Amino acid sequence: RAIELIAQLPKLTRLNLCGTQVTDASVSTLVGMTLNYIDVADTEITPQGVQTLRAGLSNAEILS
Repeated sequence: RAIELIAQLPKLTRLNLCGTQVTDASVSTLVGMTLNYIDVADTEITPQGVQTLRAGLSNAEILS
C-alpha cells in the first residue's frame, strides 16, 4: 500500500527502497512512475522483477 501512496508524488524521481520488504507485487506500480533512479537492493523483488523494472524504466539507474 505504501508504494501506491508514493507513486502519487508526481515530482519524485529518485527512490531508495533498499532493505525494505517490497515485492514483485509493486513492480507494476513502480514502472508507472517517472523515476530516473531506484535502489531495490536487499528487497524481496526477484531477479525477474528487476528485469521488469529495467524494461519499464529503461532510462533509470536501477540498483539491485
